[in-house]
Amino acid sequence: KAEWANLGLAMLTPSQTGGGFGQIYMLSRGGMSLGTALTVSLISFLGSMVVLLFIGIHSLLIAKVDHLAVFFQGALLIFLFVFAVVIFAVCWPGSLHFVISGICSGIQKIGDKKPPRKNIGLPQNSRIRRLTNYLNKFSEKLIGLCYMHQVNMYRFFSQDKASFVWVCFLSMDFMLARSMMAFLCLRFLGIQTSSLFSVIETQLNLIFLIYFAPTPGSSGLAEGASMLLMNGAMPAEFLPYYNLLWRSTTLYIAAIAGLIFLSWAIIQDARRVVDR
Repeated sequence: KAEWANLGLAMLTPSQTGGGFGQIYMLSRGGMSLGTALTVSLISFLGSMVVLLFIGIHSLLIAKVDHLAVFFQGALLIFLFVFAVVIFAVCWPGSLHFVISGICSGIQKIGDKKPPRKNIGLPQNSRIRRLTNYLNKFSEKLIGLCYMHQVNMYRFFSQDKASFVWVCFLSMDFMLARSMMAFLCLRFLGIQTSSLFSVIETQLNLIFLIYFAPTPGSSGLAEGASMLLMNGAMPAEFLPYYNLLWRSTTLYIAAIAGLIFLSWAIIQDARRVVDR
């Protein structure tokens, strides 16, 4: 359910930014502490990034993508930047303390700025005090969450490093399964021209190219890139039907299931709050 919620929110938010929040919400609702759910989500994302790194190197050095080399180079630069940020957060989780403290202190200074004396009143002062107290409590919770995340990361990588190898292996298995779905979509449409290896190689290149696309769920860009990369694998008149079938089996069905589970969980939690 957490992974489906991840896909559901990723489909609705730019560059899949909201997927992690849906996953963390479902994991914490299932019994994990918030800090542990954050660690699980980040380790899963880190495993995917490691696999994507090798796919990107293969795309630029081995695969024949000369006509799209500029796009792959741009995707690689974005990937390396995000990968560096994730590695920094994993190796120095305490650095989030300074970032959060700086943001909260900046917001607090804005709230503490005094307006002209003629506009100062008791209700306005009370609102400023409530805002300041809320920011202090919020920053304390976030900083505590960062330290809990730091402890969890240290425990994970110090006690059983082989587990992360399995995370990377399963991330690769997930991407290969998505690539296999494209091959089955071709066979479902009666297209026998492309081999399994060529379709999987093309799909892995496509996954790397659109992973950080700025549109919600890579909409538009994924279909356009698929038409370019899969153009030689089928007649041109089959491309629209293939794209619809491919996106439905690899994203839409699982994302809709995730949104249903996530919406139902939010409704149940909202009912509990209202009843309380």
